[in-house]
Parts: sequence; C-alpha cells; structure tokens
Amino acid sequence: MAAMQTLPLSIDQNPEVNVPQDQPSSRSPDSENTMGSVSSLISGRPYHDKQCKASEFSNKCRKPASMPNFFKQQEGLLKSSYNSQDPLFNGLPTKKPCAATSASNGNYTYVNEDFKEEWHEARAPNSPSSDVDDVREDRTLNGNIRGPPPKLIPVSGKLEKVYEEKQKRCEQEMEELRQSCALKMKQASQKAQRTQQVLQLQIFQLQQEKKKLQEDFSQLLQERELLEKRCASFEREQTELGPRLEETKWEVCQKSGEISLLKQQLKDAQAELSQKSNEILLLRTQLRDTRSDLQISEEQVQELQDTAHTKTLELEVCENELQRKKNESELLREKASKLDQEVASLREAAVASLRHGLCHCYEKEDPFLLYESDEAKAQRQNSDNLQSLKQYMERLREALVTERRRNQEQLENFEVERRIWQEEKEKVIRYQKQLQHNYIQMYQQNRELERDIKQLSLELEARELDEFDLHGSEIQFEEITATEI
Repeated sequence: MAAMQTLPLSIDQNPEVNVPQDQPSSRSPDSENTMGSVSSLISGRPYHDKQCKASEFSNKCRKPASMPNFFKQQEGLLKSSYNSQDPLFNGLPTKKPCAATSASNGNYTYVNEDFKEEWHEARAPNSPSSDVDDVREDRTLNGNIRGPPPKLIPVSGKLEKVYEEKQKRCEQEMEELRQSCALKMKQASQKAQRTQQVLQLQIFQLQQEKKKLQEDFSQLLQERELLEKRCASFEREQTELGPRLEETKWEVCQKSGEISLLKQQLKDAQAELSQKSNEILLLRTQLRDTRSDLQISEEQVQELQDTAHTKTLELEVCENELQRKKNESELLREKASKLDQEVASLREAAVASLRHGLCHCYEKEDPFLLYESDEAKAQRQNSDNLQSLKQYMERLREALVTERRRNQEQLENFEVERRIWQEEKEKVIRYQKQLQHNYIQMYQQNRELERDIKQLSLELEARELDEFDLHGSEIQFEEITATEI
C-alpha cells in the first residue's frame, strides 16, 4: 500500500473551488495512471494545495457563511480518526493558518507548510498495487511511520474536474510565462548585441588612439635624440669658442685707444656735417622758391595757352555763325522772290477771274436793266468792279498778313533754335574750360605731390644718415667705457 496523506476536505455544492498548483506541468506518471482512484486524489491534493499563492487562495476559496461550523467539525473528526488509526501522522507538525483569509465570511483555510518539505523528501512514485515489502522498507527508513495504512474516504468526481481545470489554467500560465520569458530573453540578447557593438567600436577607437599615441611617442623620441645631438654640438662649439673669445677680448682692449682717436675725428666730422646740412637746407629753400616761381610761370603760360585756345574757338564759332547768317539771308531772299512770284500769279488770276465775272454778269443781265441808260450801266459796272477789286485786295492783304505771320513765326523759331544752340555751345565751352581747368589743377597737384615726395625722401635719407651716425657714435662710447672698466 502507498503512503497516504490527508487534508481537510470540503463537501460543497460549488464545483469551482480552485486550489492553485505549484508544478502543474510536471505531474508524475503515477498520478496520471491512478486518476480514477480516490487514494490518488487524496495523496496528490495536498502537494498541489501547498504550493498556492496567498492572493489566489483567498479569492477562490470562499465558502458560504453558514458552513464554518460544519468544516471545523469535519476537520476535527478527520484529525481524530487519522491520528488514532494511522501512525503516519503521529510525527507530523501542527498546521499553521495561511495568510490568505476571506474578510467577508471569516472562513479560514489551513496548509501544512512543514509537511511540504518532508513530503518532497519522502515522496516516491508508489502505486495502489505496491507490495507490503515496499511499505515496510519505507517504514524502516522513516521511524515516525508506524501502524496500519489510513482509511480511504469516498470523494465525489467533482475533484477530478477541479483538478483538470487547475491543471489547464496552470499550463496556460506557464505558457504565458514562457512567452514573456522568451520576449525578455530576446530583448536582453538584442541589448547585449548593441552593447557588444558599442564596446567593439570603443575598443577600435581606443586601438586607433593607442596607435596615434605610439606614433607621437616615437616622434617625440626622435626629436629628443635630435635635441640631444644639437646640445652636444653646442657644447662642443662652446668649448671651441672659449679661447677665441679671450683673444677677441684682448683685441678689443687694444683697439680701445684707436676708438678714442676715431671719436675725436668723428666729432670734427659731425661739426662739418652740421655745417653742410645747414647749407643743404638753404639750398633746398632756394630750390623751393625757384620751383614755385617756375610753377607760377608755367601756370601763366598755361593760362595764356588756354585763353588763346578759347579765342580760336570763339573765332571759329563766329565764323560759323556768320556763315549761317549768310545762308539764312539767302534763304530769306529766295523765299521773298517766291512770294513776289506768288503775288504776281495771284494778281493775274484775280484779273482773269474779274474778267470772267464781268462777262458772266453781262450774259445774266436782268431784262429790266436793258432799258437803262448807258451812263447808269457804266456807273453800275464801275461800282461792281471796285467792289470786286476791294474784295480781292482784302484777300491779298490777308494772305500777306498770314505770310508775314508765318515768316515771323519762322524767325522766332529760328531765334529760339539759335538761342538754344548758343546756350548749348556755351555749356560745351564751359564744360571744356572746366575740364581743362581741372586737368591743370590735377597736373599741378601731381607736380606738388612729386616734389613733396622727393623732399620727404631726401629728408628721410638725411635723418637715416644722422641716426646711423649717432647710433654708431653711441655704440662706440659704450664699448669704450666697457673696455676702460
């Protein structure tokens, strides 16, 4: 017989009382084979019930408020019966209340926590048809297990359904946990790959920097060697130049006397140079005066040339104006001759028209005037002729007035054009004069600037010579004092 373990069982009508399992996917083959037997359910139930979570156990193991006394009585009866009949439970520790309790109805569930460890140690895949020898061997191994096997309690088939549902839920939870773990592992691997790439890049950069530093170090070593060689060469030169320096010192002491003599000669030369410089300044002032006089004379010559040029231009303009006037007078004469011819032709046309009108009047004479006298006819004809002549004269006068007006307008237009041309000519002449004057001024300014530049260059050369002489004399004085000390 297999070892039996019991927990308080609730006989409830609700078949969905779920107790969480610790290892739903790792079920032993003995429990699968003995699913139909009551002993397998009783032996397998406490192992799975002891692995429950406190929160799930408190939420799923709620009983009605009217049944607490019944459960307590049932639990007490089971304890007394198993403790009195089965020696397996003599050495078991007492049960402790689980932390998960139902706040609404006050029901309490108990889980044997100390028994869980012993169950894991002493559990073996025993079947209901195992021999008595196996049981005896187990009893010899465990000294607390004595007495006959426990009695089997009849249980309804609802526990199998509950167990299967729990198993399915646990498998679902395990699948979800596996998926979440796989996702986390995937993320962790990606993160590790990224960090590995970053570290590889950093390692590559550090290697490059290391190479650069090594190259710099080698260059610095080469420079150090070159500097050491130069220092050695400088030391050799110093040792070689030591005696030469002493010789030069002796030579300087010998030449100090010569320098004193040259000093006196230099003073005399400086006095002569000052005199010469004064003379040069006087000559420069004279040169400036002569240049200014020459410039004034050149300006006068230029002005005279400008006036001559302007006079020639004015003469040319006057000649052009005279020629234009001659041409205008010829044109006016031609126009007057044309007008005389037109007047003569108009007179002839008027006479012809008068004759034609008189003939026409005679032809169309009123029949009442045939009976007039000859004198009356002559007077009437004379009056008609005079009237027609007066009209013709008025027409001629009007034509003459219009021609005069036209001539006057032409003359006025000609005068306006001539005035405009004269103004433009004067503007051009003034502009040319201004250009010439500006050119002369620029030329004079350039000449003055050239003179100033020459003077400044001469003065700078003189100053450089003076400074050079003074600087040389000062250096000689210092050398003399140093050698005398």
